[in-house]
Amino acid sequence: MASPSGLFSLFDNAVKRFLPTQVSTSPAPGVPEPALTALAAVLVHVARVDGVIVKRERDYLVNVLVGRFGLQPADAGALLEKAQDAEQDPVGIVGVLRPLRREMDREERKRLIRTAWDVARVDGAVHAFEDDAIWRSARLLDLTEPEITALREEALAGR
Repeated sequence: MASPSGLFSLFDNAVKRFLPTQVSTSPAPGVPEPALTALAAVLVHVARVDGVIVKRERDYLVNVLVGRFGLQPADAGALLEKAQDAEQDPVGIVGVLRPLRREMDREERKRLIRTAWDVARVDGAVHAFEDDAIWRSARLLDLTEPEITALREEALAGR
């Protein structure tokens, strides 16, 4: 596994290209803000792909950022706003996923996709667009079909 400080070092230039202003976040120690934005952009992409991010999804996303990265709720909300901008950039989600594939180890990528499934089901249903977006994202992260299937089954079973 890459060190936390080196985990997303390649992200800095690519993400800053379409995220020129800094959000006043207090990120988890050793995790650069652009890396948090990129991870949040993947989750925002899943939440938004069915048309809109409902309050329950937004609250869940904030809780993920607070719980996993130690952000304050207000900082997590600001990071989500920035992630929404990143997700809508013309480079799109593919541009966010490529560096993640290179810099995250397999277990980290699996955790990200598992979290994406959790985000998708938080509004009570996994919509076809969400399902497709997660499968495509997982494939871009170089996960295998059996891995993706197992992660999906775990999430949908609530394990």
